[in-house]
Amino acid sequence: MEIEVGNFITAIENEDYHKETITARASDVDSMGVADVMVPVIDKFESSIKNNKLTQIELVIDYADGPVFVRLESGIINLPYSNIDKVDNFFNGLEEKVPVVVNLIVESPKLNASGFRIDTLGSVDEFLANPENYEAKIAGNIAEKIAVIESAEISEEDTNN
Repeated sequence: MEIEVGNFITAIENEDYHKETITARASDVDSMGVADVMVPVIDKFESSIKNNKLTQIELVIDYADGPVFVRLESGIINLPYSNIDKVDNFFNGLEEKVPVVVNLIVESPKLNASGFRIDTLGSVDEFLANPENYEAKIAGNIAEKIAVIESAEISEEDTNN
């Protein structure tokens, strides 16, 4: 899947993409595991990009100290849709045709100093060619970040006691 830079920017600015939000509780992550909690997110993302749609599927995990946001976005560079105004700075022109990539975004104030992490996992075409491989990659990546967030919560509890 490829798109012209200008068409991508216009689509995101006009919110002409598939967007969906799924919610889960921290207890769901604990009891089911990250991989199982992510199944509907990955399935919806895969279904949408199969139809050549730009896509943002968000999982909001409700923790006692505040939500953790996990998003899969189809993009053209490792910037979230919310930074669409900066995208054209990284390309030679708006007519340039570029591959669409899969970005995994995690947001939580307890994740790191910026509260934000984005990882480009590969192209949409690679994802569609081997979705099972990407499911494991996504689940592992998120599990690492959830562990960091949960350990930060535990550290805060220890400090406050």
